[in-house]
Amino acid sequence: MANEVSLFEGKLPKFLKNYESETTKALAGGTTGGVPRISIKGGVFREIIGGKEARVNEDRSMNIIIVKSAPKVSRTYYEGTYQEGTVTAPTCWSADSERPDPSVKTPQADACVRCPMNVRGSGQGETRACRFSQRLAVMLEGSTEQGIVYQLTLPATSIFGEGDKGRFPLQKY
Repeated sequence: MANEVSLFEGKLPKFLKNYESETTKALAGGTTGGVPRISIKGGVFREIIGGKEARVNEDRSMNIIIVKSAPKVSRTYYEGTYQEGTVTAPTCWSADSERPDPSVKTPQADACVRCPMNVRGSGQGETRACRFSQRLAVMLEGSTEQGIVYQLTLPATSIFGEGDKGRFPLQKY
């Protein structure tokens, strides 16, 4: 289990012991039929199972259990404008936010810090074209007995910042 962070410091709770391989799959993604995941689209949480939207949570919050976290914040750059319903591979990406992954065919720079897509204004408006994200493996509160481990990819706005009124981004939490 190299390159994974155990949030339980080696003492995985009994009810999660059978899901360790599912957790790894949820963090990694890319399995046939798609990993169950929670999507945040339009400020609404959506449960995606088998590549199809199974349920929508209209609440602005969702109680989850974080099972594992990718060890580092990653970066992803997609060339062009996002088109709803179109699935494309990223042009460039980094698992550690430091250097493009060796598998990237067209790296935008030798290091993320020197990348022109990491400059404010390279994306739409004043944003950066290369986006931060972090993957989590989560279970829904109250449904651990179902054993479904979901992938949840957090955007930068849910990772960084100070937080307020008892709400915290992941790193502050």
